[in-house]
Amino acid sequence: MYAATSPADATTTYRSQRRLEERRLRLTPMAGGAIALVAGIAFLTITLPANDVALGFDVLLAAFMAITAVLVFVRRQLVPPTAFTTGVLLICDAWFDVMTAGPHDLWASALTATLVELPVAIMLIAIALRMSRLNRDAVVAARSRDAALAATSAAVDHAYA
Repeated sequence: MYAATSPADATTTYRSQRRLEERRLRLTPMAGGAIALVAGIAFLTITLPANDVALGFDVLLAAFMAITAVLVFVRRQLVPPTAFTTGVLLICDAWFDVMTAGPHDLWASALTATLVELPVAIMLIAIALRMSRLNRDAVVAARSRDAALAATSAAVDHAYA
C-alpha cells in the first residue's frame, strides 16, 4: 500500500540532498587537484634533470589531497585534521613556488598561488575549523543531555526511595 510522505519527510529529504550536493562540490576540487598534481609531478619528473627533482613535498601534498578527498567521500571524522593539514601544505607550496621561481616564471607562480592555491587552502582550513567546532558543539550537547538525564534519574530514584 502507498503511504503519502509528510512535509517533515520532504524537508529531511531536501536537506540530505542539499548536503550531498555540498559534499560533492567540496569533493570535486580536491579530487581534481590531487589528479592534476600527480600529473604535474609526472611532468616535472620527466622534464627536469635527475639532480633537480625534489618533488617529495608535492608527493606529500598530493597524498594529503587524495586522503582528504577519500575521507570526505566516506564521511569519516578524520576530515578536519587532514583538511587543515592539506590547507597548510598548500600555503607552504604556494610560498615555495613563488620564492623559488625564476625571473621569467615569477608572475605565473604568483598568479597560481594567488588564484588557485591560497583560495583552496583558505577553503580547506575554514571547512576544517567549522567541522571541528560542530563536532565540539555536538559533544558538549551530548554531555549536557547525559548530565540532565543522570540528574533526572537520580531525582526519580530519590523520589521512589
